[in-house]
Amino acid sequence: MRNVADTPLEERLRAHYRAERARYAQAASAATADEDKRALVALMTQETQASEAAQGANTIRDVNAARNVSTTASPIKGDTRITADSSTAAAPTLRTRRPSAIREALGFVAAQARFVRPSAWIAQLALIAVAIAACATGELSAPAVSFGAAAASAATVLIGLPTLTSSKSHGVSELEYACRFNCASVVAARLVVLGCTSVVVISCLCVAAPALTQVSTASFALHACAPYFLCTAGCLAATRRAAPHAALPLATAWVAVVVMVAYAAGGLVPHFYDIASVGAWAAVAAVSLAWAAREAYLLVSAAERGLDALCPAR
Repeated sequence: MRNVADTPLEERLRAHYRAERARYAQAASAATADEDKRALVALMTQETQASEAAQGANTIRDVNAARNVSTTASPIKGDTRITADSSTAAAPTLRTRRPSAIREALGFVAAQARFVRPSAWIAQLALIAVAIAACATGELSAPAVSFGAAAASAATVLIGLPTLTSSKSHGVSELEYACRFNCASVVAARLVVLGCTSVVVISCLCVAAPALTQVSTASFALHACAPYFLCTAGCLAATRRAAPHAALPLATAWVAVVVMVAYAAGGLVPHFYDIASVGAWAAVAAVSLAWAAREAYLLVSAAERGLDALCPAR
């Protein structure tokens, strides 16, 4: 039970974190403005030097033309005659050394792959190996292979979920808000990394499983994508709405429910994994994809609004 005496302290801590975030934001804005001013002054200085060098080169060219002097180098040793070509080559070149925003964003997304737990990579590889080994036995029926596709795709979501909720569950979201790439950037980057990882895993299964069984690639992909989108949407909703200590258990329970429904429906509903139910599977996949995209957008938006929106009351 929550202690009432701790409420004033929690409110003071939240007020302190809000004040710190505002102060860091003002400091970052001022630093950015100063940096832009210095960059503008440096650019103007380079343009002035380039203009003066170009004027000097034109003057030398006019003098040489008037005196009918050749622009080739003199064979006499020690001749230091300045030609138009050398003066032009000496003119400074304007180059923008500051990396683009797109390059910085891509580098940040790639760096987030380092924070994925090694156990997650091992689990993904083990999932692919187990699925291929099961299909290689040749003893699985077509409905069993289709259910395996649904279970494997749901497992990929569950494997990457601790990485997505690590900042919230470990209470470091407050610190991430004070960084250059704040908590919203971290959430978006980890969504991209985990999404790409799941795409690679499901693609490997879609290539290997149909080659070892009699299930078509399109049917296997459909039976894998619909549960994947459905599990992803439910897990993102739990991550956004639940308290930090309850987000991971609720998401795990949702994945377990999806897998159990897929298993039970295969035994209770005739032709559940047959070609006759392709339209129903496609409709579920489309609706689940739209729901997952909406939940991803809402999760990033909640992170942008601040700690109170991302981490609701405990």
